Order: sequence, then structure tokens, then C-alpha cells
Amino acid sequence: MNKLFALLFLIPIFASAQNAKLKTTSTDSVEAVKVVDFYTKDIVDFPNEADDYYQRGHARITLKDFNGALVDLNKAVSLKINFDRAYVDRGRLKDVLSNYEGAIADYDQAISIKPTAVAYYSRGLANFSMNNFTAARADYDKAIELDPKYKNAYIERGQLKKEAGDSKGAVADYDAAIAIDANNVGAYSLRAEAKSALNDAKGAAGDYNQALKLAPPGADMYLNSGNAKLKIKDYAGANADYAAAIRLDSKNILAYYNRAITLDNLGRFAAAIADYTTYLKSNEDSGRAYLKRGNDYLKTANYKNAVEDFDKRLSLNSNNTEALFNRAFCKRNLKDYPGAIADYSRVIAIDPKNGDAYNNRGFISHTLRNDAAACPDFKKAITLGNKAAVENALHFCK
Repeated sequence: MNKLFALLFLIPIFASAQNAKLKTTSTDSVEAVKVVDFYTKDIVDFPNEADDYYQRGHARITLKDFNGALVDLNKAVSLKINFDRAYVDRGRLKDVLSNYEGAIADYDQAISIKPTAVAYYSRGLANFSMNNFTAARADYDKAIELDPKYKNAYIERGQLKKEAGDSKGAVADYDAAIAIDANNVGAYSLRAEAKSALNDAKGAAGDYNQALKLAPPGADMYLNSGNAKLKIKDYAGANADYAAAIRLDSKNILAYYNRAITLDNLGRFAAAIADYTTYLKSNEDSGRAYLKRGNDYLKTANYKNAVEDFDKRLSLNSNNTEALFNRAFCKRNLKDYPGAIADYSRVIAIDPKNGDAYNNRGFISHTLRNDAAACPDFKKAITLGNKAAVENALHFCK
């Protein structure tokens, strides 16, 4: 499962329940240094003020001084045993430090003091990290019960539902998050994934488009958007998205492969060949890519290169009838008639009901003036429903 949670602590007040990212701007750092200095001096005069340690701990988190922050939050809860906010924030800090059991213990303490949506949501994240998905789901449910506008809880619960196979329930939670915050990029992107799982490619494409409008997207979002558009046969849109993904990440190999498929559908075979070639540099054992590039070489009448790609495909799976059939077609055009007949014969051995293979083998036999072999093939093809064989039999068989 994918975890969306990232820590946020604000200075000098308690972290907002709806935010999920740690601020790291230079302005924050400058202010954090000032806050640390202020409370350090204040602690000298008032060494037993829990709030001072709490605020300095926040500032140290912004400066990524996690160990120092932990010392301060420990001191805060030792001085003020009912300091629920400090327990929640110490739990979040332990979560960041991968001390999930310690984090859950702190959230338990915070909830026993004051059961808040923030505490339940945060405990849900820790349970999630420990693969306690049932407990995480219960915590998200409680967070939403306490705060029906808690968008992040809807998003995280949606993720749990999607991973559990309840994509419809996930969409409902993402709907709720978007109703609360119509500019939530993550919710649109995740809802698109859930819609894709429901085979709602059109809805997924719409959500990816909206996500792309709302924020500077990454290569993966463009890739996913392209995939959704490819499913609904919006080849021009998919091509544009894959191109954007490659611009942002020239090593995104899957974008090259999927763009090649899109270019195939746009009839741009030379460009597709170039993308398959890039993909194959990193995936030399991809039989499907060799087959697809071979088919494009065939379509551009580059039969020699096509045969080489079909050879590679067949070296990985000798019974691939598409590669055998298309290699036979190329060999026929290269006047390698024995090789073509051998390939059609292998297709027939694997798929005895392939009327096209019988007809094509028969035509090559006729070309070699061997109608004694050609006519039985035409007749067999006719019984299998091949219309071209009817014409061939009328012309070549008496």
C-alpha cells in the first residue's frame, strides 16, 4: 500500500489536522532558529514551563533536529502529564523515526486525555505503517466521525478500501475529500486510479486532467493520465501526456513503451519503432516489445529487421503464433519460401484451426508450382471459413 502521510509541525501553534507536509522553506528555517533561541533563553528563567519545551520542540522539528525535538517533547509531557497535543506530536515524531509502537502508545495516551480527530487519524497512520489495516480503518472511521470535514482521513481510508479491492468505496471517500477541498490534487489522482480499477477509463482520464490543471505534475501523473486516455482511445491526448512524462523524466522507460503503442494507433510507425528501441535498451528480454517493433518494421516493409525481431521474440517463446505468422509473411516477401512454409506449418501445428495459415501456405506452394500441396491447403482453409481460400481454389485448383 502507498502511504500518503508526511509530517507537518507549525510554529508556534499545534499542527493542523488537515495538513500533511513538513514545511522546509528557508523562511521557516530562519524563523525556527529565532524560536529556538527565544525559548532556550526563556527556559533558563522558567525551567518548568511545559509549553516552552513544546514550542522549542516544534522549532527543532522544522530544523530537522529530530533528536533534540524528541528530548523537548519528552520534557514537555513530563512537566504536564495531561498535555494531549504534546503526546500527539511526539507520536508523529516517533512515526517519522519509524518507532511505530512508541507512536501508537503516545496516541493512546493522547486519546485517553482528549479524544480528537487528529489523534485518531495519526494513530491510523501508525497502524497503517505496521500493516494493522483493520485498526487503521477503525481509527480513520473515528476521525471522520469526530470531524466530518477531515479530508485527509477520507483520503487515507479511501486508500485502504482500494487496496482491499473496494474501489467503489474508495471512490466515495475521494468524492468526499474533493467535496471538502475541490483543489486537492492527490484526491483527484487517487480517484483516477480507483476509477481505472473499476474500468471507468473515461472518468479516470477526467480526474487526471483535473489533477494536471491544479498543480505542477510529475512524470508519473502524466504517465497515469496517458494510460487512462489510451484506454478510451484518445491517442492524441495519450501521446501528449507520455511526451510530457518523458520531458520530465527521460529515464521513464514505461512512458516510451506506452507512447510507442499510442504512436502505433496513430499510424506513426517510424516514431513507434524509435520508442520501442529506447525501451528495449533497458528491457532486452521483453518479448512483447520485440513483437510490436517487428510488426512495425513489417508495416513499413522493412522485412529483414522485422524477421530479426520476430526471431528474438521466438527465442523467448517458440510457440508465439503471431510472431511465427508474421515472420512467415516477411520471409515470403523476402522470397524465402521454404522458411515461410516452415513457419506457417508451425502455426498450424500449434493452432490447427488457423485458416489464414493454411491459405497462405497454400499460396506459397502455388507460387512454387506445387498445386498438389496448395489445393489441399486451400480446401482446408475453406472449411475453416477463410474467404480468400475460396478465390484461390477457384483460380488454381481444378
